[in-house]
Amino acid sequence: MGNPDGIARRCRLPNDEFGPAWTSIKLADGVHDRLLAQSLLSFIIRQKLPFEAAPLHGLILLKAPPGTGKTTLGRGLANQVAKQLPGAKCTFIEVDPHALTSSALGRSQQAVAKLFEQTIPELAMDGAALVLIDELESGYRGFTDCREAGISPTLQQLRVSNLLSVSCAAVKNRAAAHRGHAWRLGVL
Repeated sequence: MGNPDGIARRCRLPNDEFGPAWTSIKLADGVHDRLLAQSLLSFIIRQKLPFEAAPLHGLILLKAPPGTGKTTLGRGLANQVAKQLPGAKCTFIEVDPHALTSSALGRSQQAVAKLFEQTIPELAMDGAALVLIDELESGYRGFTDCREAGISPTLQQLRVSNLLSVSCAAVKNRAAAHRGHAWRLGVL
């Protein structure tokens, strides 16, 4: 069975294959613990409080030069979060960033909307979803040169991040309204 459009990989968590990913990336003292604590806070508390009381968006953004282990760390973090949720059915979903980009902003928005409003909720119907969006910059690299369009690359990064954040909220709300139950979404 293949993956739907926009999904590069999916599997159940915890997953033994992801175990070494958490410890293989060396970080400063305490960073692993803080990443896990923030993820669990967003993942658990976010479901219990209104956004106005605790504006937790559920996004963890890892930014570093290419080849430094962000994807590996993201997989390891997803696995660690799943281990802290005993009894929960957790699904790891890795988004294919290249399937979301287009030279036309409208088409990219439509692809992201379909992914977050339809595809991911369907894949996570029976439990929690931990979503890894790798190469987030491809979400703004696919546009015609931002500078030619009068848009700074930093502004375009913020637009893409905001679209993903709004999409995350839409996924949660749609799942709760249409399926009768809420599920957790973490974007790494």
